[in-house]
Amino acid sequence: EDLRTHAVIGEVNESPVFLLMDSKIKEGSRDLPISLYETELRVSSASGGAPSPHFVGAKYTVDSLEAERIAVDQVARIVPSGKTSTTDQLTSHMTGMQNAVKMLRDRIAVILETVKAMRDGKIPTDHGLLREVSSLARRLPVGTSKVDHELGADYDDTLMMAYLSVMTKGNAKMHEVINKMNATYDSRVASHHRRGLF
Repeated sequence: EDLRTHAVIGEVNESPVFLLMDSKIKEGSRDLPISLYETELRVSSASGGAPSPHFVGAKYTVDSLEAERIAVDQVARIVPSGKTSTTDQLTSHMTGMQNAVKMLRDRIAVILETVKAMRDGKIPTDHGLLREVSSLARRLPVGTSKVDHELGADYDDTLMMAYLSVMTKGNAKMHEVINKMNATYDSRVASHHRRGLF
């Protein structure tokens, strides 16, 4: 049955893989409860000598990107503390962003120092590394009008959110004051009516 589903997906993707998840997790196991399979054509007597697909186990490694590690780190900081208010989440998010930008800046500084050292002849020139740096620099659309426009739009959005936040806080405080005034006025009116009855 799985092979039939696999064959249907194979019409869209030329080399699909089959991921099998084990719902019974063994306690103390450090491995992910998944198995990965590829299809392989084999000739068997059951298929009448014609090649038929069979699942074969495939080796895999789990790798995480820096962005994923930052996201997991951010969630790990929010969940144990139990702080789920938007202010605490925003603070945690901004701290994570600040750390990510700082890490990016440090890495760019290392790349820059390495390229300068190659230019000055302090270390041997590594053309493979220079090609990678050049490829990375070309992928960044720095200084283009599109980036300037997007940065301006992000800046405007951030200012708008700050203004809306201030207005919302002001409205909440005003609502609180009005409720207190209404409660005070209602209690005065009620006590005045009681005095009038006696």
